[in-house]
Amino acid sequence: MPRAMRRPWGEVTIAAIRWDRVDSFLADAGDLAGKVLIDGINPDDFAGGLRRLISADTSTASLIQARTEAAVVKTLNHVGSSVMGHASKYALRPLQFVAGDDPAAKQTADPVSISTSRIGPKVVLSDSRCHPGASTARIASQA
Repeated sequence: MPRAMRRPWGEVTIAAIRWDRVDSFLADAGDLAGKVLIDGINPDDFAGGLRRLISADTSTASLIQARTEAAVVKTLNHVGSSVMGHASKYALRPLQFVAGDDPAAKQTADPVSISTSRIGPKVVLSDSRCHPGASTARIASQA
């Protein structure tokens, strides 16, 4: 993130970047302690046939959480822009999941998700953590 874009007074930062840019993003972001970091990253090689860039037994959110003092929340990464832009036209609105280890951070991220998709996907706060094995079937049943 260019240093000019850093806002030290901001409470929420959204990382909607390529996975190979995470190191420089975190370095440029500076101290995120006490802040909410929304992880909207898909760790896939989009130019190389969607090859997975991280192990299937982890998540970008858990890898990022291990490297920052921010409260990491995973959201805004699983509904594509073509659907997000026209979500209100679907009979069943797509779901936008919000997962994280910190309940207050998830509550903070919820309005961010809603404001980016007022007429778009339905937002579902889950009690799931940012790691593989979180039950998306259970989350979806709560929608």
